[in-house]
Formats: sequence, C-alpha cells, structure tokens
Amino acid sequence: CLHFVTDPDAPDRLLGPKLAAAKNLAPDFIVSANIGCTLHLAAGLLRAGIKAPVLPPLSLLAGQMARSS
Repeated sequence: CLHFVTDPDAPDRLLGPKLAAAKNLAPDFIVSANIGCTLHLAAGLLRAGIKAPVLPPLSLLAGQMARSS
C-alpha cells in the first residue's frame, strides 16, 4: 500500500500512460476512488494542459441523480 515510499518514482511512471490516454481520448471527466491517485492525476492533468476534472465516484453519482430529478 505504501509502495510509493520505497519506490518514489513509481507514481510518475504510472502517470505517464494515463496522461497519454487522457490526451488521446479527451474525456469530459475522469473518475478515481483513491484520494492520493486523484490528487496526483489532477496535478498531472493540470501540468499537461488537459482540462478534464477528476471526480470521486459519489460526486459523479450525485450529479447524475440531480440531473434526473
């Protein structure tokens, strides 16, 4: 669970392919349930100039439920 402590470069190695996919797909949003991953991904997207918000699953669900009411 704390793999990033013993291998601090691992998160950035994992982020690269995700940023490339987001650039190619141009999603409206990205969903992440892990706060650490959410923050890392959001920072990477910002640095890369990709305008896709990273939402927790419950925020996405609440937004969809509000639209259907």
